[in-house]
This record gives sequence, C-alpha cells and structure tokens, in this order.
Amino acid sequence: RHGHDLARSRRGSSSDRRGAVCSRAITSTVSTSTANYYDAQIGWYGAAGTQPAAGIAALPTHQLTSGTPLDSLVADKYDWSAGKYPVLKAFKDEPAAIAARNFVVTFANGESSNEISSNATLASADGLTWAVSGNNGTFAVKAGSLQVTLPETDVVADTLTATLNGCTKVIALQAVPKLFEGAGTAADPYRIGAVADMSRLAKAVNTNGLSFSGKHFIVTADIDFKGTAYEPVGATPYIFNADFNGNGKKFTNVTRIEEQSSFTRLALFGAVGTEGAIHDLNLASGELSSYEETAGFVSHLFGRLYNCENHASISNVRSYYVGGLVNYAHEGSSIEGCKNYGAVSTPTRYAAGIVSRLAPMAAIDSCVNYGSVSSATNNAAGIVNYCGGNIKRCVNQGYISGADMVAGVVNECIGNDSILYCHNDGQVYATGSNTAGVIGKTDATTTDKPNVIIGCYNTADITSEKNAAGVISSLGAGTLAYDSYNTGSITSGSSRSGGFASEIGGK
Repeated sequence: RHGHDLARSRRGSSSDRRGAVCSRAITSTVSTSTANYYDAQIGWYGAAGTQPAAGIAALPTHQLTSGTPLDSLVADKYDWSAGKYPVLKAFKDEPAAIAARNFVVTFANGESSNEISSNATLASADGLTWAVSGNNGTFAVKAGSLQVTLPETDVVADTLTATLNGCTKVIALQAVPKLFEGAGTAADPYRIGAVADMSRLAKAVNTNGLSFSGKHFIVTADIDFKGTAYEPVGATPYIFNADFNGNGKKFTNVTRIEEQSSFTRLALFGAVGTEGAIHDLNLASGELSSYEETAGFVSHLFGRLYNCENHASISNVRSYYVGGLVNYAHEGSSIEGCKNYGAVSTPTRYAAGIVSRLAPMAAIDSCVNYGSVSSATNNAAGIVNYCGGNIKRCVNQGYISGADMVAGVVNECIGNDSILYCHNDGQVYATGSNTAGVIGKTDATTTDKPNVIIGCYNTADITSEKNAAGVISSLGAGTLAYDSYNTGSITSGSSRSGGFASEIGGK
C-alpha cells in the first residue's frame, strides 16, 4: 500500500485508470499499520470512495519521490531512490515494480491530474515512454514534460499513458481554464458575485470533479437565486475542498424541492472535504427539501463550518436526516459560531436545528438554534440528534416537537460524548416518550469511554406522555453528569418523569 501506484498494480486490474497494468502481479502482505500513503496529485479522488480514511495519508508527489524516508515506515526495508516512488527492497528489481515506481508525473504545487493549469514534469528512465491520446491540442508530451495549452472556456479532458517493462499506467487529465475572476489564492481569491458564478462552480465540481483543494473563494455581493432551482456544490460522489468566504453576504431565495430517492445531499454544499471551510455566509431565505440528507449549508461535512446563519426552511420529503446547518458532521469536522433560524422538519425522523448526526471526534462550539424543529415520528432535537462527538456552549431557543425521543439539545449520546455548558430555553413537546430539556438518552458506556455532561441546564416547559425529564430522560450506565439542573416545569402522563432524569443507570 505504501507506494500509491505500486499497491494498486498488485490488484492486477486491466482497466483501472488509477493503477498500473502489468503482465504479472506483485504479491505481498498488505500492511495493517497506520503508515499508509498515496499520491494526492494523482489520487485526487481521496483515500477511499472520494473520502479520507483513517491511517491513510495524502502526500504530494515531490514528497513521495524525494528519496527521503517517510515517517512511520521502517526505513531500511524500503528503497528510497530520488525521483521514484518508494518500494520494498524485496521487490525493487521486479520489472513491474521498476515500472510502477517510475510512472511519476510531478505537477505544480496546488495542482493535480484533475486540475491542471501549467506544465508538469515527466519522469525519465530507460525504455519509459509517455503519450497523450487526444488530438484536441490541449496536451502534448515534449522534452520530458507534459505541456498544456489552457482552453478558453470549458474544461478539456485527455489521458496520459506511461509504458515500461510491459506495464502501462493511464492517468486521466483535465485542463482547467480561468473560470472565475481572481487567482484563487488567500490574497487574491476567486470572486463569486452572481448566480452564474455559483452555477459555474457547481458544474466544475459536480461535472468535472474539481475539488479546488488549497484554493480560496470570496463572495463579493448579495446573491438572489429567485427563479432558479439551486444546484448543490459537491453532488455525489464529489467533494468541494476549498475555503469559501461568504464575506458577510446574503444568499436569498435559495430553493430546490426534490422527491426522488436518487437525489440526496441537498444543501448549499453537498460535501465539503477535510481542507474545506465554509464561513461568514448568511442563507437569508429559501426552501431546501429532498428525499433525505438535507441541510442548510453542508450535507456531509469533513472540514469546517463557522460564522454562518440559516433562515431558510429545511426538510425531507420522505426519508431521514435533516439538519438546519449540517446533515452529517464526520470525524474531525467542526462547526463554530453558527445560528439557525429556519424551520427544520421531517415526515419520519432525525431532525435537528444544527446537525442531524455528529460523528466521534467531531465538534460543535457556540451554536444557537432559534428555529422550530419537528419530526412526525421519532428523534427531534434543538442542536444534534445522534451524537458521538463533543458539544459545548450551545443553546436551543426553538420549539422542539415529535412523537418519541425529543430533546432540547441532544437526542442520543452514543458513547464517549461530551456535552459541556449547554442549555435549553425552548419548549419541548412529545406525544410519546423519552423527552428532555437537554438530552433524551445516553447509551450505556464503559469506564474508559463515558458520556460526560457538565454544566448543562433547562429553563423551558417539557411535556410528553411518559418519560419526561428536565435534563436527561434516560441516563445510561457509565454516564457522568455534573453541575447540571432544571428550572422548567415537567408535565407527563406517566409516573416516570423527573426534574433531572426519568430513568437513571449512571452516576
């Protein structure tokens, strides 16, 4: 696995454009360590399924081929020849290994095979040949380099083929013209000032697969989307991976309603990668509703969302998972200083004012929900529905309603959560059970992964048929709760209700 292309050649595929194809395959034991690397400028699509993966690190070509040993690998087991991918010494003389490690294209910093704006350097070796397949005049192989003539308007695709020792590697190429005003740098970001700019961005990501990693955008004016069906930036399976600075501007009349089960990830941004950030933007009005996985700003967040505000109504038509700001905040992501004023609803379950699902090691800080949140069946919450991460200094002011599992702040803590200094001021109402001002349920945990609740309180009225509580409805074993209290009234048709908890199995 350690040599990005070498690892894929071991699979022996004859059609995978991402790997080398050889008449014989190299066999070895696959590493299960965390020291796995791949070439981010060739493998721009990510570690696994266009997404990051634990224990697999993306590195630029020049670092992988520098000849300097990589961290966490046993240096004396590998050959670290400069200008080539590293390979285990046991295989370095195999014809297939020689070929795979010499198939090196060095793009300019910030570019990848999918986003080319300047010439690239091609490796040289005895018998190694390079060729482009297209006749469009955009790409050419000359004097040891891949030369590019930028198109004027549309992205142009081609393929580059390397051949050595009976092995071939085919790399898909895309030349990217100047799509926006600005240089895409922090000092001179790409400028977004009209509906046409956002449509162009959506096409570049969703159709051409451009992630814009390392690039910067800035919104230069309020944008009114009235009369257009909004197209999310980062439709399945693609990811937007740049810094998008809303600059305090407003997006108004952002509207799209989709009932087809094939349409998911509806939000301003369908998916934002680990290097991506959306910030300082106001979604001032509109309506976003899809089959499932709907949110105001980001459906799948791997990076950061901060200083954003939503006033649009967010809903699902038939299925699960809807969040005022984010549908799914993945491991390592963060949401800070955001507010939701829009109504959030689902005809089924899993609706939340801020995030529907918060993964372990994801975090929310200083966010407020003012909007109403409703679920026709189960699972409605002011801040987060399904939580495995860390939440602090968050407040719910909105009206939260549903059948079962309804809470002012968090619906369910699944383990190793921390809910710190959060409170609820919004009325919570359920026709069924398990209703609370702060947390609906904390699952049983082990002593090394306890749910921790500190400094949380409720001031609002809590009403349900049964199992109503001011702070936690069902306090699971292993949960640690400190300095938390309730001042709101509790109304329940069952004896299982309490000012602090309705069921206790923790400490």
